[in-house]
Amino acid sequence: MSFPTRYTVADLVREMGTYPPESAGATAIGSAGDGSVVYTDQLSTRANDHNVLMVAPAGHGKTNTLRGIAAQDLARGGSVLVVDSRVSGASFRKVADLPNLMHGHRITAIHRLLTCLADEMAARAAALEAGVPAYMPLTVAVEGLDILKELLSRHWMRLMPSGGPVVSPALDALRLALFEGGPLDVRVIATTQRPPSASWRDQFGVRVLGRQTRLGWDLLGCGEPLQPAMARIPGRMHVVFGHDYAIETQVPLWTDTAVREWASRAVENQPFPYLASTTWGDQ
Repeated sequence: MSFPTRYTVADLVREMGTYPPESAGATAIGSAGDGSVVYTDQLSTRANDHNVLMVAPAGHGKTNTLRGIAAQDLARGGSVLVVDSRVSGASFRKVADLPNLMHGHRITAIHRLLTCLADEMAARAAALEAGVPAYMPLTVAVEGLDILKELLSRHWMRLMPSGGPVVSPALDALRLALFEGGPLDVRVIATTQRPPSASWRDQFGVRVLGRQTRLGWDLLGCGEPLQPAMARIPGRMHVVFGHDYAIETQVPLWTDTAVREWASRAVENQPFPYLASTTWGDQ
């Protein structure tokens, strides 16, 4: 198996024409060494395969992969809610004006957006129970899952009214999207530099791993007895599906221009309007 020395989104487009996905919910991550495309599937019937976790050191390509998945979800007619807990909040800043993309990076905006997410999911659940699930797919893209959980908890400690719930309602909403979002067409894609707790980790059926220690591979890998060699090349990942197998994958560079061009493929006149009547807040 060999990988291209320089791999672009244009290369991925050509490969996708050669290897078309079988599902309308398929999202391309990158290219395997044999030139085939590695996909995740938002509509997969396997448990938790719609949620994607990316774990790697800084600079290894997590944000780049997150942007690529988000761009494809927008092009497929869905919407993307980005919560970026990093100080810069720069991962989507230059494309934050894209239709159906909501972006927040300050903790006050993140708290407000995730609170609105709870209302959105409640409306979707009511529609599903009534047999009229008319809504567009929603992707919650989380930058820095490990840091975000801590920031939301601290923020709520400052806001919590007397007699209010101990757990942040924004954190509860994120947990709800992760644990119960599948039937509501809500999925979570998240980046982190360290593995989350076991209860959260198990909700990600697909994991995209950069350089890992042996302990990290044991926690996040697919149960293979031997940890594969981890390349130090930016964008070179192992995509792990459940506990079945791992595929070494090269992810293309998703520039701002590439994200915009891909997202612009979205079908006009979206057939699935939001159900919730709430305003998604000042981002």
